[in-house]
Amino acid sequence: MSYIFIVCGYGIPQDIIKDENYNFYLKIVFNRIFDITQKNNSVNPLIILSGGKTDCFKPYRRTEAGEMKRFFATIAKQNRMAKEIIKQWRFVLETRALSTVENFVNSKNIISDRGLSKGTIVVFCEQTRQKRVTVLVKRIFGKGFKLNIVPVDFDTSPNRYLDKTFIEKKERISLQQALQALKNPKQFEKYHAMFVKKVRCLREAGTAKRVETVRKLWEKEMTVKSFNQ
Repeated sequence: MSYIFIVCGYGIPQDIIKDENYNFYLKIVFNRIFDITQKNNSVNPLIILSGGKTDCFKPYRRTEAGEMKRFFATIAKQNRMAKEIIKQWRFVLETRALSTVENFVNSKNIISDRGLSKGTIVVFCEQTRQKRVTVLVKRIFGKGFKLNIVPVDFDTSPNRYLDKTFIEKKERISLQQALQALKNPKQFEKYHAMFVKKVRCLREAGTAKRVETVRKLWEKEMTVKSFNQ
């Protein structure tokens, strides 16, 4: 059985090799891909690293996908066994997505371009986004693929520990926006523009105010009303 793994990116730290959250996230991803492929005798799995230019450090050239690939390359350099394992994996970088729904729409295009229409798709995501990711993956990939969502509770930023009710509301609104974006190309374009604005706001705020800025965007800008305007 063919396996496709989609690894969603979550921002770009100053140094992904030293970042604790990404270390925890991507090492779990590495081990899970290894376990799944070994258990199912999957040869040359396709691994899509998905995430675009959300870099908040000048000159703003890096992509989430590129940085995740750099992390895996570093693991390979540091561990001979890991190097042999990674040699068997086919990495593809999806470097345009600025949002979760774009992670999956763009990944679907990559999969379609390779003529793949069946198999198992395994999606790695941050744990608080699990419900939203599950709905979107089912909607976007539809029939033909067996779907497996793997949530990873890696985030230790203050936003992870906000009130549960607030997080649930944010996730509910985010899902509504994403589903609306999937209705037609015009809505999708408006949705993408909203995230372009978000990246610009984060860059203007600077890394010291990143957590506070993200929370304010959730509260004031990332709403169904603002998306519809």
